[in-house]
Amino acid sequence: MSTALHVHATGAPDGFCGMIGRHPSMLTLFDRIRRAAEQHMPVLIVGETGTGKELVAQALHRLSGVRGTLVALNVAALSEQLADAELFGTVRGAYTGAVDRAGLIEAASGGTLFLDEASDLSGGTQARLLRTLESHTVRRLGGRQEHPIRFRLLVSSQRPAGALVVRGAWRDDFCHRVNGITLRLPPLRERPEDVPFLINHVLRQLGCPTVSLVELRGACSYPWPGNVRELIRVVERAAFAAEGGPVKACHLEAEIGGAAESWSGADPGPADSPRSEERAWIERTLREAGSTKAAAHALGLSTDQLYRRFRALGIRAPRRR
Repeated sequence: MSTALHVHATGAPDGFCGMIGRHPSMLTLFDRIRRAAEQHMPVLIVGETGTGKELVAQALHRLSGVRGTLVALNVAALSEQLADAELFGTVRGAYTGAVDRAGLIEAASGGTLFLDEASDLSGGTQARLLRTLESHTVRRLGGRQEHPIRFRLLVSSQRPAGALVVRGAWRDDFCHRVNGITLRLPPLRERPEDVPFLINHVLRQLGCPTVSLVELRGACSYPWPGNVRELIRVVERAAFAAEGGPVKACHLEAEIGGAAESWSGADPGPADSPRSEERAWIERTLREAGSTKAAAHALGLSTDQLYRRFRALGIRAPRRR
């Protein structure tokens, strides 16, 4: 179950298919989701933990108008055998304890299959999934019969596709097949203006009075490493601490733990961190593309979004012309 906010009115002033945001980066994301929903090609949803990747998958499925169901599987920490059994199904005798049953790929036929944290897929599972995508058939583990299927594939990762290939997490051919459209979810530290609206939305959901934007200025400077998921938990704890009274800024600050301080985006973090890998991948793409506009297109970003990533990651940006 997604921990992101549930806002079902697509036309709500601050909400779109369950996501809250007024920041330009979110408005751009909402527009890209609308346009991507009209296509049938695979979509890679890239975002840090807690940014709402599952909600994006739900929005893409809902807005696509397909009649089938959305079938989701979080593949993080699944063994290759378990992931294969869940995805492809099994026949009796495929391994000890295996029974005849369809997998999630068959269940998603006519609809959408969403693989959350797909960076954890093993090389063997990637190869079998690639064959399924190319042949439009699926063969259950231990079986010989080919079952015809048609589904749209959505995958999510905390890292861009290129970084996954560089790390050896994804095969080149699998990356080329699933990286059709890339949708990047901005973390909260890149859209601090949205934090007060998110906090007050959670308070309304809890039946609590809202807090003035002036009182919430401190929360805007906190980097929110857990993003929306962390924000929801902080507000819930603050409401509990208020003991039925109005939630005040002091309650929120106490739950944050005094960690609210200005975030410096110029620090790329440890060499093996997602931010460091993203920086290396953007710099490499920029060199290969030869221009900021071409690099932005290759990364699935607008030019303005790419310049914001330059600032956030401490990349020396080419001069705009």
